[in-house]
Amino acid sequence: MTFTARNESRIFCREVTFSVDDIVYAGTIENLSKDGALILTQKQPYPIKDKEIFISISSDDKEDVRKARVAWSDDRAFGAEFV
Repeated sequence: MTFTARNESRIFCREVTFSVDDIVYAGTIENLSKDGALILTQKQPYPIKDKEIFISISSDDKEDVRKARVAWSDDRAFGAEFV
C-alpha cells in the first residue's frame, strides 16, 4: 500500500532483511520513505542505536540495498535514516 503524506510517497508492510555487523536479520518495513524506514523485528539485535546498517528491499523485479543509520530502537522496532 502506498499513499502520499507531507508531499512524500510512503510504502507500508514489506518484508525486508537488514545486516548489522555482517549478521543478517529479517523484519517488516512498517513505513518507508525516501529518507528512512520504520522496521519491525521479531528478534531485536543487540543495542543498535547509532549503528550503521544495510537494508535489502526486494520488489518483483529488483533488489535495492540501502545504507542507513539507526536513529532509535526498542525491543521490537527501530527507525533508520538513509545515508
